[in-house]
Amino acid sequence: MALYNLTPHEITIYDSKGEKVIERIPSNGELRLAARDGPAPPVSSVMTSSGNKVEVTPAQDFTGLNTSSPGYKYLEGKLEPGDQIIVSMVVAEFMVKLKEYDQIMILCSGSSPKNGVRDGQGKIIGTKALEYYAPKKV
Repeated sequence: MALYNLTPHEITIYDSKGEKVIERIPSNGELRLAARDGPAPPVSSVMTSSGNKVEVTPAQDFTGLNTSSPGYKYLEGKLEPGDQIIVSMVVAEFMVKLKEYDQIMILCSGSSPKNGVRDGQGKIIGTKALEYYAPKKV
């Protein structure tokens, strides 16, 4: 069994108190989703309360895994049953819907209030745990 970090950044793991770094997991290459534009919005922009104009664009519909992203090579022959991958939350949620990845443990860096480690300004700087995304039962 191997653990691969398929996010674009290093994952910093802290102890259970969130005080001491116990592990840094380097990126093995980012795994991304392929997407296309969804329906056009009814307006092209909105105004903020301070009078700034902000563009409104179509939301993205995820269509699959981006086969040209650097992390995709791990799904194409490098991963074996029982291997574990760390991916973004949106990739994890998409992958658990696909039955073809049932033999791989899909994990995310925990950023919930329970697991996320934040600096004095509230920015996430690490995690106390990796979060497991279980395959969805259909």
